[in-house]
Amino acid sequence: MAESGSPILVGLSNPDSVRPLVGIGAAVALHREAPLYLGTVLPKPKQGEPTAAVETPEGRRAEVLIHRGVQFAKDLGVENVTGGTERARRAARGIVRVVNKYRPALLVLGYSDTGDPFAKSGRHFDRLMDEVDKEVRCALAIVSLRGDFPFKRLLVPVAGPVNVELIADIVPALKRAGEAFVTFMHMAPPEADQAAARELLRALLAEHNLAEAGELVVRATENVQRALVRESAKYDLTVVGAPRQHLFARIFGDVAERVARESDKSVMIIRGQG
Repeated sequence: MAESGSPILVGLSNPDSVRPLVGIGAAVALHREAPLYLGTVLPKPKQGEPTAAVETPEGRRAEVLIHRGVQFAKDLGVENVTGGTERARRAARGIVRVVNKYRPALLVLGYSDTGDPFAKSGRHFDRLMDEVDKEVRCALAIVSLRGDFPFKRLLVPVAGPVNVELIADIVPALKRAGEAFVTFMHMAPPEADQAAARELLRALLAEHNLAEAGELVVRATENVQRALVRESAKYDLTVVGAPRQHLFARIFGDVAERVARESDKSVMIIRGQG
């Protein structure tokens, strides 16, 4: 991620997702001592409609959304938090414009199964995220929301160095925010030496000062996706680091995509800056 002076940017669109998304953004902002910016995208006015956002029903709802988010962030201890709206013909274009304006260290976006305009259909969400992924160069966190903040139990699948690097400062931030119990889990083939796999996992986490941040678990499985979907049901949030070229499989990556779409609990997929 970028230097600590760069803001954490949270995109808001759904009243039901304000608390968890702002909570995640606030946790990272506090951990990095970074500013927090809350933004939402409004459609450009049609001919004859008011040009000022505050004069439209959508604009007034957006102002309420941002006000709620700013107040919640302040309640969590973030002092440097602001928010605003962006007008654009397409949601993705508005998001990209805000990112280019503020140059954030991390962009946090969410979707849920009900009520979110970004999730009216899976394909609509896929197209939106695909465009954002292609044009946004900062680190990106997409959160499939099926629960509220704070998250008390975190599952962190670890497949290799890339995954650990992507979640290195997100997991401590979320752990601190919710006083959460963290499980780092590696899925190994049934024939693998589990003791050796556990030591490799410990060494990998130690490189990023994470070895003592939670329990270390190795599970033997022939089907990583199915096993992670099953394990994720025991936690409030699963945090997955996905290499850029595999994000959203293309949207989400093979393993991350299935966990995000099939888990009964919240899932966050993190893609590094490009």
